[in-house]
Amino acid sequence: MAFRKFSFLYLVVVSLVVSVIQCNGIRHERSYSEEEVEGENQFIFKRESWERIDAEAGHVSVAPSFRENATSAPQVHNFEVNCVEMEPNSLMLPHYITASWYMYVNEGKGRIGWVRNQNLIEQDLEAGQVYYVREGSPFYVINTDRNQRLHLINLVHNKNPSPDRHHELYYVGGGQDPPTVYSGFRRETLAAGFGIGIREVESVLSKQDRGSIVFLSKEHRNDEFLSWPWSSKKHEGSEEEEEKPFNLLKKEPIFTNEHGQYIKADRDSFPPLGRLDLAMGLTTINEGSMVALHWSSRTTAVSMILEGRGRVEIVTQLGRGGSKRRVESYERVEGELTAGDLIVVPAGHPNAQISYSGQPLVILTFHIDNEENEFYYLTGKHSVITLIQNEVLAISMNEKQRVLKKVIEAQKDEMFLSGPKEDKGWSIVSDQ
Repeated sequence: MAFRKFSFLYLVVVSLVVSVIQCNGIRHERSYSEEEVEGENQFIFKRESWERIDAEAGHVSVAPSFRENATSAPQVHNFEVNCVEMEPNSLMLPHYITASWYMYVNEGKGRIGWVRNQNLIEQDLEAGQVYYVREGSPFYVINTDRNQRLHLINLVHNKNPSPDRHHELYYVGGGQDPPTVYSGFRRETLAAGFGIGIREVESVLSKQDRGSIVFLSKEHRNDEFLSWPWSSKKHEGSEEEEEKPFNLLKKEPIFTNEHGQYIKADRDSFPPLGRLDLAMGLTTINEGSMVALHWSSRTTAVSMILEGRGRVEIVTQLGRGGSKRRVESYERVEGELTAGDLIVVPAGHPNAQISYSGQPLVILTFHIDNEENEFYYLTGKHSVITLIQNEVLAISMNEKQRVLKKVIEAQKDEMFLSGPKEDKGWSIVSDQ
């Protein structure tokens, strides 16, 4: 992969004019082919690379293993991301997994039920809601809508993952496909456990063969079973206060301007996020705009593209040069983004997201290791270089203060900026 060596502070100046700058008649540019990036990308997981498991009335898509593929982000090695899509009038069969998980409802509405402390808890599902289910809790999901698909995005955490997979699934409801946990026991043991005959047990536990997501039968497609909202019908006090769902879409943005907005929720908004020191963010980048170049001090970001088209650029360090004096080397990893793609940005890695024209780029992010994290911006109003003493910056860049001032103060917006324009060899620095 082609790249050039330069100091970190020099990288800051290059970043100020979005990767291509012509300064005092000298043009600096980095370029490489798509083929050079292929096979070495630990940060962008295209939806085509996900494993897909089909069922009668939907499918589950599982992102590539972070442990095997995101080697530079050990903070995410115990996590997994998967997506569930369910057709209208369908049921995901009751099962449990050996991991805790957070669920975000991207589209649709329905109902989730799970067992906790010997009680059945049922809650409505609607777009924007976040749920938490503890490890080992059996659950099921119903798409109660008669016309719209239900789309769920899940972040799964396993404290003790095996080398080859993150968690195990155990079906309580099923038969032949999927088989249930009952199939692992002797027939006579099952008969004794249920208190019925062996033939009855075999008859009941062998009928289902349509996969883990099935269409509801006509007898269940009635207003009583598919009623929504449902939560008002359940018994009060059947769930813990901290595990009630939270709607991210209904939270006020912490920042907004003409180029985009950012919504964030942490343990104060949804206490279960504090169990793993997580936060969640919903970023909307308006068409033709971008997120200012930035890095996170502590957080590793796992981001799912929900809508739109765009690009991500991530800067990573390559190591040392061949000389005795240490020379830091950097490379840019970039990729096109469409709905269903996943990005992993480790802490400390400068990055930027750009939205193309046509529609806004909407990104759902799980922030891992959120406590005491700070975002540092390389460009825009209040960026880090606007806070460094002018003399220090001038000496560091070997440039005149008046020239640097034009560069630093040219951008009047912050966080969300106008996106890159076609490269025409322009310069914001005069030669005078």
